[in-house]
Amino acid sequence: MKNMIRLICVFTVLAVGALSAQTIVGTATSNATVRAGGPTTNPWFHTAQGPGDFASYAISSFTFTAGDFGLASVTDVTAASISYTQSNAAFTNSGPVSFHVSFDTSVAGGNYAGLAHSGAGAGVNDGEFSDAPSTQVIGTGTFTEVASGTVDTYTLDFTGTLGSLLVDAINSGSSFSIILATSDSGAAVTYAGIENNTYPNQIDLSITAIPEPSTYALLAGLAVAAVLMIRRRR
Repeated sequence: MKNMIRLICVFTVLAVGALSAQTIVGTATSNATVRAGGPTTNPWFHTAQGPGDFASYAISSFTFTAGDFGLASVTDVTAASISYTQSNAAFTNSGPVSFHVSFDTSVAGGNYAGLAHSGAGAGVNDGEFSDAPSTQVIGTGTFTEVASGTVDTYTLDFTGTLGSLLVDAINSGSSFSIILATSDSGAAVTYAGIENNTYPNQIDLSITAIPEPSTYALLAGLAVAAVLMIRRRR
């Protein structure tokens, strides 16, 4: 009987450990380079360039569900980062980058042509066009050209309202977009897209999420009930 109680306790500890913060890495479901006329049709290339004749954004979409984390639902996101694989060209040039998130699903077909390159600050201006999605900055960094195949990982900040929106998206299985931009006119950031033959599926978003507190309460209650049942049988 004591062995059974010990077994239940061990199971409970392992189950609680499994329900602690879980990290999942998901690959972008789609990506595009958006220029003044709209998205390009080359998902094998992912580039962001500063203000000028070839100004562009690199946009990728993701979908996560609570089930991906092995949970019924999540309550918070404690960490996030995004990784890209360099696929450099003759015009590639190092420079500062910024990251933005959009939970705006009102833009039909994910057409982000309304995003205007402001040429200053974060590099994204939501308000210049009526069809522009709502975006918010979630991180900054520096792109340094090394060699094709080099993986760059940038930390993203989902705190406050943005964290709540991400949690809602995960629990509902809704898609959201990460936008890579640069405000430096000399910068040209080039990464491999999801259909790149040399570096396939290399736009990866890592998210660490924790479960709803009610999940712990249910597990603890079941463990206590099991122990009481065993004691009564004794």
